[in-house]
Amino acid sequence: MLNWPLGRVIEMFQEKDNIERVAKLRVSNGEIIRPIQRIYPLELSSSEIFEDVPANSYFPKEQEETLNKTRLGRQIVPPKRLDL
Repeated sequence: MLNWPLGRVIEMFQEKDNIERVAKLRVSNGEIIRPIQRIYPLELSSSEIFEDVPANSYFPKEQEETLNKTRLGRQIVPPKRLDL
């Protein structure tokens, strides 16, 4: 079974030759960094393309999650240590 998470590009990273080869993606579990060759774009119809909207309005404000989760969705519980 293939698991292809749907994500949104947050940031593009340039290399020394000013070519963008790596992107940071926001997925449901958090953020991942992937090479552009491994990202598959979705096809959009012409009615879904927004040309007049500024680029900053596409991304919602970052929401802080109170619970950390692993890539598989399990909750990360911080260890409880004694204050000695």
